[in-house]
Amino acid sequence: MSEYQILYFGTVNALNTNDRYDASTNIDGYPVSLDLHFDERQLAAGLDTTINQFLEKIAAFHEAHRAVLRDDYDADGEALDYIRFFLDELGPRDLRRMLGDQFDNLSAPIQLLGKLQPVRIGIYPDAEGGFLAIFDYSLAINGRPSQQVLAIETDEQGEVLNIVWES
Repeated sequence: MSEYQILYFGTVNALNTNDRYDASTNIDGYPVSLDLHFDERQLAAGLDTTINQFLEKIAAFHEAHRAVLRDDYDADGEALDYIRFFLDELGPRDLRRMLGDQFDNLSAPIQLLGKLQPVRIGIYPDAEGGFLAIFDYSLAINGRPSQQVLAIETDEQGEVLNIVWES
């Protein structure tokens, strides 16, 4: 079969793929852009199944990432550095606006961590090192996602490979 149906993305010609396909969805009520990238012109046998199985689980992966980010924060990882950056950059008024009535200085870092929202999922099924997906999370500042993102890199099973802070 030379055409495959990929969840969210529609029809992909397995014998002549584009470099990139774009789609969107909602996760936890947030709009999330999806981008699917191919290095090879032809899909390897079964890769469409792998991609679709991964895409069917993105909401579950997102839920698991909440705990992953909290663990990374507690382990003095990238999530902690990211939150500290925003605590330094945002004034009390902005923090109050973001956190509402729940704002207090002691719990503000954990509250900010809870405000991270998914903004993008990039999928690289035939990357050089194997299947790679990148889930970008950001804080909304004045209603718009910040350009600063925490990126969680996973494999096709959703196993976390790395967490990085990007801008």
